[in-house]
Amino acid sequence: MKFVFRKTIVALVAGSFLALAAGPSSAASSGNSGAAAACPSPGWRVKAGNSAKVYVVDPNGELLHIPDPTVYFNLWDSWDGILTIDSSLLDSCWPKKWSIGNSRLARRSGDDQIFIWDGSAGGYRWIIDAWVFEHKYGFSWSKVRTVEAITPVESAPEWF
Repeated sequence: MKFVFRKTIVALVAGSFLALAAGPSSAASSGNSGAAAACPSPGWRVKAGNSAKVYVVDPNGELLHIPDPTVYFNLWDSWDGILTIDSSLLDSCWPKKWSIGNSRLARRSGDDQIFIWDGSAGGYRWIIDAWVFEHKYGFSWSKVRTVEAITPVESAPEWF
C-alpha cells in the first residue's frame, strides 16, 4: 500500500493557525502573544521556529523528540507535514519531553498488525488501524519491516 500524507492548514484566525482536514484538530501560535493557542494533538509532528528539532505528539499527548534523520526516516518518507509552532508553546504544552530514539515500524511475519518501537515506553506499541497509521500519524507503509517476533510488547496504551 502506498499513501501520500496530506495535512492542510486552512485558516489564519486571531494569530493562530487552525489545522483541519486529514490531520488531527489543533492550533498553533503564530507568535502573537495576545492570542491563546491550543496544544497540537496526538499525531502532529511539530518543530519550533528555526530549530532543527522535530517532535511527534504521541497518543498520550506527550511530546517525543525524534533525535535524528535516521530515526525520522524509519517512520516517514519526507519532511512534509511538520507544523512549525512558537517555541514558547513547546514549553507551555509539554514541560517534559521524551525521546522516540531508535523507533521503527514492524509487523510479525504473517500478521497484519503494525507496531511501532516506542523508546519512551521501552517496547513495541500496537498501532490500532490503518486510518491511525496513515491519516493521524502519516507513517509510511514502505517503512514497515516484517520480523519473526515483536518483543517486548509494551503494556502502555496502543497508538491511537
